[in-house]
Amino acid sequence: MNIAIPQHRIHDRMNSYWQQLCHGRPMPLESDVVLGDLGDIWASCFLVNVQENCFAYDYLGAAIVLAYGDNITGKEITETLVYPHPASLVNTFKNVVLNASPALDDSEFVNSKGETVKYRSCVMPLADATGKVSFLLGAMKWKVFVDET
Repeated sequence: MNIAIPQHRIHDRMNSYWQQLCHGRPMPLESDVVLGDLGDIWASCFLVNVQENCFAYDYLGAAIVLAYGDNITGKEITETLVYPHPASLVNTFKNVVLNASPALDDSEFVNSKGETVKYRSCVMPLADATGKVSFLLGAMKWKVFVDET
């Protein structure tokens, strides 16, 4: 039975889930993630494939697609700079890979529809069999900011 988690608790939920998957290791394996465990928040999650210094979305939940204004699954992050992709989130990705530890990112960007989106995301490293960060699992809470001036 899935229990609905209020949106403001996604980051706590992701951190707790990541910690449980560690089982005494520095970070969990990508293969440890069970989608059913995240079913109630999966629409607000993303999975990023890490290849050297390149990042590509392997999965974008429906809520993330709405925030970006487009489904950019399968594209390298550099391909999405047209929107533009939030630079602070790219830096967070790099820091999570470098430090092999979770991080939060709180910023804003203009999506493909010209809307200003303010967001807060958490990003968790996932290892491959060699212990190298190979994926990033994250969740994002966001809202469209309307300038009423």
